[in-house]
Amino acid sequence: MTMGNFETKLKAEDNTFKELFVRYTDNPILTARDWPYPVNTVFNPGATIYKGKTLLLARVEDRRGFSHLTKAVSEDGVSNWVIDKRPTLSPDSDNHPEEK
Repeated sequence: MTMGNFETKLKAEDNTFKELFVRYTDNPILTARDWPYPVNTVFNPGATIYKGKTLLLARVEDRRGFSHLTKAVSEDGVSNWVIDKRPTLSPDSDNHPEEK
């Protein structure tokens, strides 16, 4: 599949293609029900490996409809997520008026 100039498949030596990314069968991994505080929804996070663990920075919409970012960490990237008990990064319109 081609999306603009981005290929989502890798060409193998035998001239076949294999998927570059494989979606986890039990998606979504995290939902609003998993959050330790009330939220409307959890959007697709940014993900990386940090110190051997999977680190997610998820955009979360609170019950007022405002977004913030929350950190979630897992040993295997699939289960036993440790989610910050409150927003990790929240809007700060007093110090950053462009956020108003």
